[in-house]
Amino acid sequence: KGLLMFVATICEFIGNLFGITMKLNRFNVIVLTMHRWFDIKAAEKDLGFQPIIGFREGWAETIDWFKCNWLPKQPKSRSLFGIASSTQDKIDIQDMSAKKVQ
Repeated sequence: KGLLMFVATICEFIGNLFGITMKLNRFNVIVLTMHRWFDIKAAEKDLGFQPIIGFREGWAETIDWFKCNWLPKQPKSRSLFGIASSTQDKIDIQDMSAKKVQ
């Protein structure tokens, strides 16, 4: 992760220098390397919760849904860095939010 953060910092510097936002930045490194494991044991124990759909079946359905409903609607990128315009808009919003916090 340390090497990625170093490279991301360089990418941010280059991006700031040329007025562009690169895909590789510190925010994306943090988000993509954080562990996301969700445990439902407490809900099962305390509330008697039982999932209707198992993890593997639900994950397969989620992937199928994204392939059918989300991916076809993403506009093709004409950007030098291969970022779709809708993705770039989201990056810009996040970038503005981060600058307000600083």
